[in-house]
Amino acid sequence: MTKHALLKLYQDIPYPSLAFAQTHPNQLATIAILLGLEPPHVDNCRLLELGCAIGGNIIPMACTIPDSQIIGIDFASNQIEIGRTTIEALGLENITLKTMDILDITSDFGEFDYIIAHGIYSWTPSQVRDKVMAICKANLAQNGVAYISYNTYPGWHMLNISRDLMLYHSRNDTEPLVRAKKARAALDFLIQSLPTDHKGYADFLKPYLNFLQHQLERVGDKKDTLLLHDEIAEFNNPVHFHQFVEHAAQHGLQYLAEANFSTIMPNKFPPHVQENLRHMATDLIEMEQYMDYLLNRMFRQTLLCHAKSQITRVLNPARLVNLHFASRAKPVSDKPNIEIVSVERFQSVEGATLSTDHPVSKAAMSYLHQICPQTAHFRELFNIARSMVPRSVWMEDPNLEAMVLGQTLLQGYTYGGNLVNLFMAPPKPTTKISQRPLASRLARFQVTHSNEVTNLYHERVSLDEITRSVLSHLDGTQTKVQLLDKLIEWTTKGGLKISSHGEHISDCDTQQKILSMELDIQLQWLAKAALLVG
Repeated sequence: MTKHALLKLYQDIPYPSLAFAQTHPNQLATIAILLGLEPPHVDNCRLLELGCAIGGNIIPMACTIPDSQIIGIDFASNQIEIGRTTIEALGLENITLKTMDILDITSDFGEFDYIIAHGIYSWTPSQVRDKVMAICKANLAQNGVAYISYNTYPGWHMLNISRDLMLYHSRNDTEPLVRAKKARAALDFLIQSLPTDHKGYADFLKPYLNFLQHQLERVGDKKDTLLLHDEIAEFNNPVHFHQFVEHAAQHGLQYLAEANFSTIMPNKFPPHVQENLRHMATDLIEMEQYMDYLLNRMFRQTLLCHAKSQITRVLNPARLVNLHFASRAKPVSDKPNIEIVSVERFQSVEGATLSTDHPVSKAAMSYLHQICPQTAHFRELFNIARSMVPRSVWMEDPNLEAMVLGQTLLQGYTYGGNLVNLFMAPPKPTTKISQRPLASRLARFQVTHSNEVTNLYHERVSLDEITRSVLSHLDGTQTKVQLLDKLIEWTTKGGLKISSHGEHISDCDTQQKILSMELDIQLQWLAKAALLVG
């Protein structure tokens, strides 16, 4: 495919432009701090995104870190224009989108504290992959962090089965949407042809059939636009992790970590597997490469820094003292006992669990659950948690107690699953429902044309119709009475059906009582989803 043909494809059928929480500089900076670096502060950083499309990832960043300077480039001019329209509508002055080819960037383009390249490396020809690395070397600040996502082996060895089938079946078609339709037909054929049970099949085929069924269902749920730009894209070049690291080293860069930090922790394996890994691997890169084989990893989101940066791989709780913390985990027991040394478990929505018998740590996790989605600075969290437990269970040395709390929080962070989240520059959602509730300006803009919005944590939040309706009116001018009136009006016009136990409710007074309760539920939900501001 020529450059012109590739450009036309992206202009005619844009790749979905979304927010990715793992790319936010808060995430990149936090990991850098944990590994002993001193990254530029998020609040006033300079950030560059390569291949920004309509700015779906960086426009929300510009809203939450207004003193930063953000630049996004993309070679599809029509997508840049759409992004500029959004920027103008939101009144943002700290973000610029430019129509530009990655290959045209030089060191004169400027220096950036954070560089993001999501969805480029594996999906472009070799000269572009080289240029991405060159940009991360030439344009990255001394203590900066670069993020690059890419497809990996060994996982993509199996995924290539479905890719090869789709490419083969659509090989004679040039029209993109026709190719997607033919590729979908090939997938459907394969899915429908797989047996619902594996009786009569050789034992060695059964794991293959199980894996293929799972992967085909995963790909089958994708939209045609995603199929065109990923599974059946002309360029889809997975690499082994060690090959990616070697490529980075050729450009004076070194591996820092993964954006999803918990995914590289060997503690997910049984002790004997961890011991075998330590014997087999001679260094960190080999360790993670072996882990990729064990996990059949198919995708990575790798952070890089300059080769001269001094990374410290031993995680030290002392590095947490200037960070802020949040947690969506709730105590497993109804009334966790924080007054004695006894084990309590905390579980996130994703199912991850953290156990601790340390009273102050239990109090800290309980407090973070109470204030969720708000954050607390480490020192504030320590003081509040310590005040919640009896003096009789305090450790004699408060510094040692703070260290134990830090170890617990660090453990929760490395377990993943939103047990504990860390921030250099925390978002500031409110949990208080004011007389005139106010949702973020970005969410109010997004909800007018989508059922998915970006919250203050740079996470994508899906909304149902009633939540969309409520959110669209939260501009800070409407009282709860006025919001209720709008719901009543919507119901009267037939836009909202009120029912109880499967039966339609037509009585006006009953409808109003139900809607009043529903409004309170919706406002509380929006607050917990980090979509309301003070």
